[in-house]
Amino acid sequence: MSENSYPEDEFDQIGRDLPAGVHRAPRSTFSKVLPFLIVLIVMPLLAWGVVGLVKHNSTTPSPKAQTTSQPPKKSQPPKASPSPSPTEEPKKEQETEEPKKEFDSAQAASIPVSVFNVDAGNGVAGAAAQKLIDYGFTDSAASNRPDAVLDQTTVYYGSEDLAEAAKAVGEQLGISSVRLAPDIVAEKGRIYVYIKSDYQQ
Repeated sequence: MSENSYPEDEFDQIGRDLPAGVHRAPRSTFSKVLPFLIVLIVMPLLAWGVVGLVKHNSTTPSPKAQTTSQPPKKSQPPKASPSPSPTEEPKKEQETEEPKKEFDSAQAASIPVSVFNVDAGNGVAGAAAQKLIDYGFTDSAASNRPDAVLDQTTVYYGSEDLAEAAKAVGEQLGISSVRLAPDIVAEKGRIYVYIKSDYQQ
């Protein structure tokens, strides 16, 4: 049976008034722009709301911790540390001094001594020589040397091995000036005594 065999009704008339096929009426410009306008308006509002909320939370004062003020502690004097018990200090080792070499008077006889009177007066050199002879310097002789130039009464010796003997001569005569003078003495094995006016017998 074909479709045309049925009589037309009111539905057939409605379909005849509508456009046939898939064609639709074109959209207006406003309907196209409306979604973008909504986005442009809504997004700033949302952003402003978020910023305001964050700022509000950050400015809200947080409760401060209650601090209880404590009175300053009184400074206590430092405790005296107990003094250590006295201990015996280590005894210092006694310094062992080398024994001083003393002149052996037995050797005096083998050492010649010349006693010169420079400006001490008559008989002074002879008396000094006699003192040395009495001590043991038996080879002692006195003479005058007025041409000798020196500041004080002095005992001269010419070598180190006569140092102790020369000191012994000075002690016997009370002469403190005892000098090593190898360039002055004529005979290094001999001791020379120059007596001036400062000599005290």
